[in-house]
Amino acid sequence: MNQDRGPQRFRAPWAKRGTEWAYVRWGAAFGAALQGFWLITSIYIVVEVGLTPVTLLLLGTALEVTILLAEVPTGVMADTVSRKWSLMVSMLVTAVAFIIAGLAGSFALLLVSKILWGIGYTFSSGADVAWITDELAVEGGTQEDAERAINRKARWQQRGGAAGLVIFGVLGYLTTLSVAMITAGALMVGLGIWVALLFPEEGFRPASASEETNRRGESARILRAGIALVRSERVVVTLLAVTVLFNLGAEAMDRLTELRLIELGLPGNASPVLFFTGLGILGLIAGAALLKFVEPHLSEEGSPSSNHGRDNGLQKNRGPRFLYGAMSLLAALGALIVTGAPTAAVAAIGVFLARGLAWSVLPVVSAVWINRATASETRATVQSFLGQATAAGQILGGLLLGAVSAAAGLTAAIALATALFAASGIVILRGGAAPGRPTST
Repeated sequence: MNQDRGPQRFRAPWAKRGTEWAYVRWGAAFGAALQGFWLITSIYIVVEVGLTPVTLLLLGTALEVTILLAEVPTGVMADTVSRKWSLMVSMLVTAVAFIIAGLAGSFALLLVSKILWGIGYTFSSGADVAWITDELAVEGGTQEDAERAINRKARWQQRGGAAGLVIFGVLGYLTTLSVAMITAGALMVGLGIWVALLFPEEGFRPASASEETNRRGESARILRAGIALVRSERVVVTLLAVTVLFNLGAEAMDRLTELRLIELGLPGNASPVLFFTGLGILGLIAGAALLKFVEPHLSEEGSPSSNHGRDNGLQKNRGPRFLYGAMSLLAALGALIVTGAPTAAVAAIGVFLARGLAWSVLPVVSAVWINRATASETRATVQSFLGQATAAGQILGGLLLGAVSAAAGLTAAIALATALFAASGIVILRGGAAPGRPTST
């Protein structure tokens, strides 16, 4: 605690409330901007721009291709330069993306917005988890403290998201959808300033920071170390494979559900802004409550005897494995309901189960599970591999589901997503059933 860490970085006087306090509140405001923007843009591109199912999926694919290409380089940058400044860059690039979307009236500008959003996302993907883990460690915290902070931030992000749906939904209803999206971009600028002023960075040493000429070589070394860890840890390989499988179907629920509900006809000819605001709020509130409920189970571990004395990482992480499998099956149930729903009200139940509940828990489980398997040096890099697996699944899924939608219709694409979610749940739940045997996915 008293080691010489060189010159002390500037910290604003109001940053004394604590590292976790700043992290959790940042998560709440980030959730407000993200959910508010997602709500408004999802309605905007369907109602005002008039995109088809295929072009909706193409936008999503463009976003995920960008993430796939940029995820690892930005993760390595976070591990070699700065996690804090990676987060700040993320907020500012995302702000530009949101503002461009608010000014866009064409597919081309929306495409530019998605590409920038993807770049912005990769600068924060994994960096926030790595940052909070190291900052709490230097303050005397444990791995369990970091896991609680990650889960607490996720709950506050859900609450902030619910508030954002109300604020931006009302703003979009009273003004225009474009004004609401531009306002979300302005909030992202504010979050970049928040990170710059309130986030310390005392638990992280830039790799070979004293010798700039070695930075490129150090980046390559960290990347190799991250790849070696993935190859040696069965639990990481399995989770990455299942992440790809699950996200093959995720694009359908992310991109097509608003169009599906609008085609079914919203109850009482309700305003799309008000209807989807209400549905989103219910999902986020329930998601936050579910995260609170499952928090104790994130730390559950199986006994060595359940694995015949061998730890393959799947039996040991019994709590995360069960939660991931259960949430995947819940997403499958939700997608199944959306597929066969006779009315928008029934379909909304499926959206609530998948995007409100399952979507809330799965990212936290993945982040905690990967975090346990990695050391500080490669933490952001390996978290970026997880983001890359997500992007790869959604790229392939966007192309696959787009083809299915064009050939057989919207409901056929969502039905295929149902099968993919169910397969993911079964694979992860059975992953520890045969200890010592390589996973084949």
